[in-house]
Amino acid sequence: MSSRRDFLQATAGFFVYFSILAPAGAKHLAPPPVPTALTAWLVLKPDGSVEFKTGKVDLGTGTVTALRQLIADELDAPLESVSMVSGITDQTPDQGPTWGSTTISQAGLDLRYAAATLRQALAERASIVLAVPVADLVVRQGKVFAPGTGKVATFAELAATSAIDLPVDRKLALKPVTAMQIAGTSVQRPDIARKVAGRFQFIQDVQVPGMLHGRVVHPPRLGAQLVSVDDSAARQLDPSVRIVRDKDLVGVVAPDEWLAVKAYGLIKTEWSGGKHLPAPDQVFNTLRATAPARVTQVLAKGDVAAGRQRAASSSKATYHFPYQSHGSIGPSCGLADVTAEGVTLWSAGQAPHWLRDTVAAALSLPQEKVRVIYVEGSGCYGRNGHEDAVADALMLSRVVGKPVRVQWMRHDEHTVAPRGPAHIVDIEGGVDDKGRIAFFKAETWAVQLPARLPPVAMPALKAVGIEQDENLFAGNTLGNFAPSYAIEPIELSANHINDMPVRVSWIRGPGRVQNVFANESFMDELAGMAGVEPAQFRLRHLTDARGRAVLERVLKLARWEPGESGKVQGGGRRGRGLAYCKYSNATVYVAMVADVAVDEASGTVKLERAFITHDCGFMVNPDGVLNQVQGQITQTASRALLEEVRWDAGAETSVDWNSYPIFRHLDIPEIVVDLVPSAETPWGVGEPATAVVPAAIANAIHAASGIRLREAPFTPQRVMAALKQKNQS
Repeated sequence: MSSRRDFLQATAGFFVYFSILAPAGAKHLAPPPVPTALTAWLVLKPDGSVEFKTGKVDLGTGTVTALRQLIADELDAPLESVSMVSGITDQTPDQGPTWGSTTISQAGLDLRYAAATLRQALAERASIVLAVPVADLVVRQGKVFAPGTGKVATFAELAATSAIDLPVDRKLALKPVTAMQIAGTSVQRPDIARKVAGRFQFIQDVQVPGMLHGRVVHPPRLGAQLVSVDDSAARQLDPSVRIVRDKDLVGVVAPDEWLAVKAYGLIKTEWSGGKHLPAPDQVFNTLRATAPARVTQVLAKGDVAAGRQRAASSSKATYHFPYQSHGSIGPSCGLADVTAEGVTLWSAGQAPHWLRDTVAAALSLPQEKVRVIYVEGSGCYGRNGHEDAVADALMLSRVVGKPVRVQWMRHDEHTVAPRGPAHIVDIEGGVDDKGRIAFFKAETWAVQLPARLPPVAMPALKAVGIEQDENLFAGNTLGNFAPSYAIEPIELSANHINDMPVRVSWIRGPGRVQNVFANESFMDELAGMAGVEPAQFRLRHLTDARGRAVLERVLKLARWEPGESGKVQGGGRRGRGLAYCKYSNATVYVAMVADVAVDEASGTVKLERAFITHDCGFMVNPDGVLNQVQGQITQTASRALLEEVRWDAGAETSVDWNSYPIFRHLDIPEIVVDLVPSAETPWGVGEPATAVVPAAIANAIHAASGIRLREAPFTPQRVMAALKQKNQS
């Protein structure tokens, strides 16, 4: 898809898809208005280099490098002459949060138009300076040439003539990706070497002059109220320790971090009220029994009742996905400096402008009085605890009048930060006597999308009496609720829940991971009912040419043989499983074959190999795409096999890496990735490969052992229980 018109149409369709899921009156769910002034997007410096500005941030996915590649190509400038400033609210345009793998498709398009406008303006200046018509000029490597005349003007020379102040021209023809020379190549990311050498500055490393260290005592339950505080031991620890008490907020501030930690540990608090956690075996029953805020019909095509009558065989199944921690390797951190002039925040949150708006509204300040500086965090994957940590710092700084850094402890990250929401999908479907799907019906219990700021309530703000709606959650769990196939009749409905026992928010691949797990597991079940090999059954219902190509490529990559999904390979219980999706049913195509080994003596499942075919359109940085796909397979396999928030009757018990295990290096499978070359619209790659992982593993477990696991994670306990049930039946 090389034409500008096609690029814009494809991009516009993406945002329409997201907007239909937003409730009426929702704020900030759609991208904000695009600034029209060129100066909002870039600064042309006297040496001819250009600093571009984006509200999107790099979460460790390499997006800033990819954006620089797109810009340099569009500008016809050396890559080293293009720099970026991102996520600093008083310097960059508000392009919405960094989410949904939209940075390349959204911010990339905005910045390409800005670069094209600057390129055209410099060519027009050169026409005057060189006395040559614009049509006869060539822009290349930061210079404007007049071929055949020997005349040349550098960007630096042209920058010196006068400032460029004009609107971005979004009617300019952008370069087709086939003409790009920098984008499409594996440019090395400048941050990697510093990260490997331990020299990269994460948010946890930031220090500012006069900074103090703080800790906040968090309530043990959502909605709990402070009854009493005994801070006598903490006060006696050291004269420099200051205890902060503001309504339900209790915290400590000290000049030394370890001193703050010790003082924090000496504070004794008593709390009352708050939401009760469900019994460990009642998590999903509690969710199902919760009265929905609203019920919507997500999709309806054809007559499901007639399809049910026509079906030769049918089945029902329920799929569960647990509450999960974001599990950031570095616990959340934030800095705040509250002065008479305004507020400055340093945060790793992926929505700096949202954070600015939230804090400005909370403190009744104009937006220009709040400045948020994005600094990369050690782990993100959605809305974790970074905003909460900076809110803790904000409330402490507001009292002590000095910059305060709050570094969460490991138990804070696992029990205070929002969790990925629990998820239920009920599916009923059947096949006809021709081996095709006769009907498909599904119902989900999904997190209600937020209708106003903040998207997740911040405990520190509520503690000091600033209005916060604790039933305001974020999760966007309807993504990929519809299967990525041509199925009719089909009926999908959603129960929107806004009453949860814990705070929940977006987690990597929100909804897509959970829904594709359900849909692709059930596709295997339908294939079994139809007596059709799983790969052929999928191809039978897949009419999208690019989707078919991706599925066929992964079968070839893995050397999939008809009937192989049911084999026991080698000396152990080994099997292969398949999963496919079109991410959000709008963008990236991805398919996976998983090879697993099941130890029937212990119930342990090992993902031995993962074969992935991935079509994200034009790849701006192929090595970056490869890196992201490998990371997604590793992280989501950990989520599928190990990760689950647990609690007893009174408190959460998954408080550290022992009680909330994640993949270790030895758990990482062999990952074979097939990246599809393409000149089509480029789409983001930070999430799509996550979606297929749990389903592919679950289908492989079934192939290996004959058990169908419909609840993640696929722990040894669940495997052994399923094997026992199978042997007894």
